[in-house]
Amino acid sequence: MFRLLVIPALVAALAIPAAAQQLTEQEAHQVAQGIADQFDKAMQAKDAAGIAALYTDDAMRLGGDGTLSLGRTAVEKFYAKGVQSFDEDPLKIIQVKVISNDTFVVFGSWSGIYHGENAPTHEGGRFAATVVRVGDAWKNAAVMVSDIPQK
Repeated sequence: MFRLLVIPALVAALAIPAAAQQLTEQEAHQVAQGIADQFDKAMQAKDAAGIAALYTDDAMRLGGDGTLSLGRTAVEKFYAKGVQSFDEDPLKIIQVKVISNDTFVVFGSWSGIYHGENAPTHEGGRFAATVVRVGDAWKNAAVMVSDIPQK
């Protein structure tokens, strides 16, 4: 009798992970676009805390100039300076790659006008971000930014 109860329970337990919905690339792209839209809105508002809220507590951000920001607080500190002198164009999502149901990588491009000591200059580049599910939210866990010289 015990076997008759255990076998159906085991079959059901093994079937649950297979039946669980997997994250699709289309869904990951929608999530990535949502994060990009939130980033763009925070950049326009010059809101470094709003940008940092899109990162995990232990996030890593490697800038195009080699600046490494470790943790959400360091990311916020980095953007607190940057948002004041940069007018960003909307981020562009190029490609996403699903790694697991809770992780994907997104590749995209960025551009905008930097208002430095000299005349304003157009800048741009690419970014790669590892995005992870944290509870019900999606956050940037690691972001690497590259600068591409503008013509």
